[in-house]
Amino acid sequence: MISSKLSSFAVAIALTGAVHGAIVWDSGDGNFNAAAKWVGGVVPGSGDVADTNTTSDDTISYPQSSNGGASLYTLDGLLVRSGDNFNFSSGLTDLTLNVATTLNNAGIINIKNSSNTNSRRKVLSYAGTGMLNQGTVNLKANGGSNRDARLLLTSDGAHHINEGAIALQGAGTGAETRLEVSGVAALFENKGTVTIDDSTDNFFRITGNEYRQTSGTTTVNGSGRLYAGQMNINAGMLTGSGQVTGSDASNKLAASIGASGTIAPGAGGAGQLTVGLNTTSLGFVSGSTYAWQLAALSTSGPGTNFDQIVQAGGDLAIAGGSLVPSFIGTASAPSLANAFWQSTQSWTVIDNSGAGVGSGALSVNNSAWASEGSFSTAISTNDLVLTWNPIPEPASASLLMAGLTTMLAARRRRA
Repeated sequence: MISSKLSSFAVAIALTGAVHGAIVWDSGDGNFNAAAKWVGGVVPGSGDVADTNTTSDDTISYPQSSNGGASLYTLDGLLVRSGDNFNFSSGLTDLTLNVATTLNNAGIINIKNSSNTNSRRKVLSYAGTGMLNQGTVNLKANGGSNRDARLLLTSDGAHHINEGAIALQGAGTGAETRLEVSGVAALFENKGTVTIDDSTDNFFRITGNEYRQTSGTTTVNGSGRLYAGQMNINAGMLTGSGQVTGSDASNKLAASIGASGTIAPGAGGAGQLTVGLNTTSLGFVSGSTYAWQLAALSTSGPGTNFDQIVQAGGDLAIAGGSLVPSFIGTASAPSLANAFWQSTQSWTVIDNSGAGVGSGALSVNNSAWASEGSFSTAISTNDLVLTWNPIPEPASASLLMAGLTTMLAARRRRA
């Protein structure tokens, strides 16, 4: 069923007369440039909105071969309804679709290159005031050089919203999977899921502009990267073992974990999440959370045995927030019955390896193991260090008291 937002968009098309009109897909599957598949026998072009229609299970394949020698279409809008698919096919030439005004998706958009060695770049370029994704957008590059999958959002002042799922995947050296937000004062707001998989050629770039999360999850894995001018995780979670950073020395990242936001290195286990060199600051505010995992009873092996944030540049500024420990793998929760927990232990949970300054501390709720000991955090040489301090065992406490009593008695005799 189409969302109310997309319904409103369709009504607006009918009322404003700002475009030639919505050219509606007739039904079923077929190629974009097959005139018989569009109501009225007209293939959408410049000034038109391509609409997959109100029925579900329709699939439009963007040209499998060039359209009369050209490999580029220009539309006023693209409307993909719930249950429908818009697929960039494995054409033998570079394929580009320019969308000028409206890009709304409640179905599935696949910008996928083929593993066919002759396949070339696939680009969906949007120049309107705001993409609305309530469905799924998949980008996947395969093969070698120039066999890219790209979604380009290019307008100044645009506000793009993801309420669904966006996934960037890649395979093959030199084939880029890219989602890029350019223009002045552009904003990308995530309310759903954004996943950037493990590949050096997978990246989401919003140069000099803001990536804002108000709910949902952003996952950056392995060699995947997310570049931004500002990253505000106001709510939801930032997770994974990849890298978030600024795009270059002139466009550095200021990252903040907000009052309802969580940062959680690793994806399905302990990991290292990197805040890259081109960063001015990583901040935590009151109410923010660092979800920290211990995977083995060890203080060595960051990224394998315990979670760690590696901050390669900028200041670490902790104005508030909490660290929430969890115990996975072979690690067990604190218990003085276990020799590991009987002594003081420390972990560098934020490795501020750059030239920045560290300040503040995250609180820890120790109620679950209060009878065993307590965790606390503090800045040490600009890093954030988590320390476990056990409660002395009764025998140890008795020996300590006996020693103190003997010392006091000796002082009295000397007096």
